[in-house]
Amino acid sequence: MPFPNEHAIRIKEPDQFRSLRRDNNKLGEGIDAIFGIRNDGESEIASIRFKKSKFTADEAKSWLKEHDFKVQGFEPAINTDGNDFLEVERFDRIGLKGKAKRTDEGFIFAHAPIAKEGIYTYHLSNGKTRRELVDHETLSNNDSNESLKMKSVTNGHPPDKFVTSKNSKF
Repeated sequence: MPFPNEHAIRIKEPDQFRSLRRDNNKLGEGIDAIFGIRNDGESEIASIRFKKSKFTADEAKSWLKEHDFKVQGFEPAINTDGNDFLEVERFDRIGLKGKAKRTDEGFIFAHAPIAKEGIYTYHLSNGKTRRELVDHETLSNNDSNESLKMKSVTNGHPPDKFVTSKNSKF
């Protein structure tokens, strides 16, 4: 999945590992390494992230070539100047924290965790699957958290594609 602030490079498939660990600036200022941890406890670089503020996509590709990395996939950071728009829908399941209440508009208001760290598998409409890493840095990023305030959450899911005040139930 393209990110707005970093170029994402896949070196190894994430399903080869039991877990992943991110080490920021491990390969230089603005170059983060994501290590895959194998079942035997050994680790190796599974992915690399380049900060868009420090590297263009071409500069990142040059760095990878200079350092002899065999790249399986390269996704440049998306443009966030308003001209590019990436629509992403996620339907994940996770429990609520505390009590829920119904708003005057008919929705349910509750505190809910965003996600858990891990590798998530998403089934795409074309029949393929996509695995994505959700790491600590993403979950603790204030911009990410702010973008999710007041988003629809369901306990189960209505038959319609989107949650509305008419199809949500307490």
